Amino acid sequence: MYGLSWSESSLCGKFLLMGKGGSLQYFLGIDIGTYESKGCLINEKLEVIKTATISHELSIPKPGWAEHDAEKIWWADFVRLCHKLLDQRTRKRVAAVGCSAIAPTMLPVDHHGIPLRPAILYGIDTRARCETVSYTHLTLPTSDLV
Repeated sequence: MYGLSWSESSLCGKFLLMGKGGSLQYFLGIDIGTYESKGCLINEKLEVIKTATISHELSIPKPGWAEHDAEKIWWADFVRLCHKLLDQRTRKRVAAVGCSAIAPTMLPVDHHGIPLRPAILYGIDTRARCETVSYTHLTLPTSDLV
């Protein structure tokens, strides 16, 4: 989609050329959320330089299920936000990148870090509700259950 895959580490070399082209003075923050991803670029004085938001869908393939495609949403949004927030001048002067995301979430990957299936969004996805209730009753005394 954007010429990059989930497992490529070229993002640091392509967008965040840390230590090149001047003193390090910008900080990039990105949050990948349930329905949108947000980014913010600030300077060393903590002044907001630029913000950006990208909306995305939550997949509900079956009732009670909630999933995200890690490459099409998480990675693509991260790359798109970098493009929106960084220009020729700022991308060479990024001191740090902070990224937060939906958690806890389960995303099985292969030995190369490639997702094997869409991510299951814990807290929204209820496909294992029966198993969770059964396990809770097995492991906690009835008096501890609310």
